[in-house]
Amino acid sequence: MWKARFQSPLVGLFMVVACGVAQARPETIPTLSTTMVYFVDGTRMEVRAFEIQGEIIVLMTLDGKLESVPRSFVALEVTWRKEEARRQKPEVRQQSEARSQTPDASGEPDAGGQTPVASGQKSSLDETVVEAPVRSNPTGIDGPSAPVPPDMVNRDDQGGATIRALRLEAPLVLDGKLDESIYHRVAGVAGFLQAEPDEGAPATEKTEAWVLFDDENLYIVGRCWDSHPERIVANEMRRDNFGIYLNDNFAVVLDTFYDRRNAFFFYTNPVGASSTD
Repeated sequence: MWKARFQSPLVGLFMVVACGVAQARPETIPTLSTTMVYFVDGTRMEVRAFEIQGEIIVLMTLDGKLESVPRSFVALEVTWRKEEARRQKPEVRQQSEARSQTPDASGEPDAGGQTPVASGQKSSLDETVVEAPVRSNPTGIDGPSAPVPPDMVNRDDQGGATIRALRLEAPLVLDGKLDESIYHRVAGVAGFLQAEPDEGAPATEKTEAWVLFDDENLYIVGRCWDSHPERIVANEMRRDNFGIYLNDNFAVVLDTFYDRRNAFFFYTNPVGASSTD
């Protein structure tokens, strides 16, 4: 479901894309020494432990840092199955018992009888699993690193941008006015570039955007300014009609498989028609 309403000369657009939320598994994965987390893109990463927190998975890297990734990035069933198979191997159990008695740099075993594993140290898991490409970046972002709050966007020299999504603290009213407090507290992402007619040049009209979410929905919000609202072309009301694309429109592309090859397209125009591909 997504809705849109517009006002001139300030054009306010609000779009919400409904998405399901899977039931979270609450437990932490205690590891024998280290474990391998498998990602949906076919890569894997060795970690000391990880914990599921709703739709976020917190990873403890080999150097003790905590990193968060969306639950959808991780192939949990594959990870569970590989870890369970590893635990059944006698040599792994014996190695775990030996490591639990090995002191760390301070002379004491770490919490839970586990010994910290230094970055780059080979794990027994490397010898027992089917090889897959190893990733060093747990977030798997193909572009700039995540922006540091309160920044909402981080850009690189190649023109890439990574936007921070915000969890909503209060419900939104789907009326297109964009008068909720979050739009006053958090600056929208701006600085968009042209695709046509002058690709890569700064956009001639200002656009502000927010990416928001709650437990059930993803919200893509756009505030589109127009210095000549009388020139807006919006004459298509038929759903999923190509005319929406030919109108003035606001579009969002969701690469849900994150493969840079497939995506879901969402379009809407100033009179509220919508199209999905």
